[in-house]
Amino acid sequence: MIATDVLTQPLTGTVVEVLPATGLADVADAQQVVWTLTRSTRCAEGLSLASLRSGQRLVLTLVSLGREQVVGHYALAAD
Repeated sequence: MIATDVLTQPLTGTVVEVLPATGLADVADAQQVVWTLTRSTRCAEGLSLASLRSGQRLVLTLVSLGREQVVGHYALAAD
C-alpha cells in the first residue's frame, strides 16, 4: 500500500479537453501544467467526467503518491 497525503493548496484549472470514450479529461492550471482526470477520480456530488465541457473552471485537490502528484478530487470552481 502506498501512503497518500492530501496537499493543502487546491489548484484552479480550466478543462482543455474531454475524451469520454477513453474516460479522460485534461485540465490546465495557471502555470499551464496539464492534469489528467479519469473516470475514477473522485468528484463533487452531481458532477462526473461525462458532464465536463471545455472551458469549465475546476478546483483540483492534489494528493502526493511518493514523489508524484495526482488529482485526488475535483469540483466546479465558484467563478
